[in-house]
Amino acid sequence: MESILPLPEKIVTRHGDVLEVTYQPLDLKAVEKLLSSRWAGAAVFFAGKTRDDRTIGVTRLEYEAYTTMAMKMLQTIVARARGTSSSAWPPSGHVVESKLHQDFNPPPNSDAIIRVVILNRLGPVLVGESSVLIGVACPHRHRAFQVAEWLLEETKRTVPIWKKEIRRAVTNHAANDDDAPSRWMPAEHA
Repeated sequence: MESILPLPEKIVTRHGDVLEVTYQPLDLKAVEKLLSSRWAGAAVFFAGKTRDDRTIGVTRLEYEAYTTMAMKMLQTIVARARGTSSSAWPPSGHVVESKLHQDFNPPPNSDAIIRVVILNRLGPVLVGESSVLIGVACPHRHRAFQVAEWLLEETKRTVPIWKKEIRRAVTNHAANDDDAPSRWMPAEHA
């Protein structure tokens, strides 16, 4: 029986934030372009990559998501980040409506989040490839680092994305991909 893969999804908010789950390889240079703004004094990037832990022989990770819920959770996370001033950082458990939700032309204040990009990869992700990219543009670096780290932790904690490690079977004679036991786990265990 053929399995049905979840459809990739992408949302671009009215602030220009980009939230996406995709089967395509993630492109850090594209994220850099998306974060470009004349008001951004800082752009912070995080790339989570598949690594080979020598003790267990990971050859790739495979990601699945409940894409509709994942997109809703990503929107909620970004709204919480945008709705919290740096003096109240990190965000509390509720969404606060932000003055930044209005379209604006003048330069944002020093507390502003100019743009957010969160990309999550689905399907197989080989060793060395990115499974998540998070980018944040702000007027100042301190706020950009703060927001990027919080977005990563909240994405891992709340977004319904699961990973499965595919390992080499280690025997006395040979190692074969896909022979070792693997199990699905929340992506937060990365």
